[in-house]
Amino acid sequence: MVHIKTYFSYALIALLLSSTNSIFCEALEKSPTVKSAVNPSKTILEQITKQLNDKEAKVDLKKSILLLQSLADNGSTEAMLWLGRIYRDVLDESDRDAKKAFSYFKQAGGKEGKNYEAQYELGKAYFYGEGTDRNLISAFLWTSLSLQKNTPVQEKAREQVENLKGMLTDEQLKYAYQLVDNISSLYLSQ
Repeated sequence: MVHIKTYFSYALIALLLSSTNSIFCEALEKSPTVKSAVNPSKTILEQITKQLNDKEAKVDLKKSILLLQSLADNGSTEAMLWLGRIYRDVLDESDRDAKKAFSYFKQAGGKEGKNYEAQYELGKAYFYGEGTDRNLISAFLWTSLSLQKNTPVQEKAREQVENLKGMLTDEQLKYAYQLVDNISSLYLSQ
């Protein structure tokens, strides 16, 4: 049975998207519970990510952030990933928040989320010191973890790992590989 909070979150999303996402609204109207409806998270995420990836599209960022936040509050790591990207890259310069972006990447890529693209974004944040202190060992750790699954950012992740190998000492690299093994087996394999 769907929790009331979840149902109301999806109902709010449906209301906000009512003019732009008829598939989702129809599914909610036909079904008394979200469980038997089409996957609303996927439908909403597809719409928002398509708009964010289209440089020509006019995107209502406030509405997108509200929708993504609602999905993130219900555990969507994909929504967390996109919120991180919005706060880091998409908002106007004065509204960007690298710490908030880092927090979303950490939530999506860490033990709770295990999102491989978010792990790459975490590695990148540590590499450049965006939203956190610069830490090349942590950059190596998270970027390496992101390579455990084929993702759209895999090539960039490989390049970043190679760059980091050249920047770390042999001792640091050995330690970083141990961390990757430990984190993989203790936290991410569960």
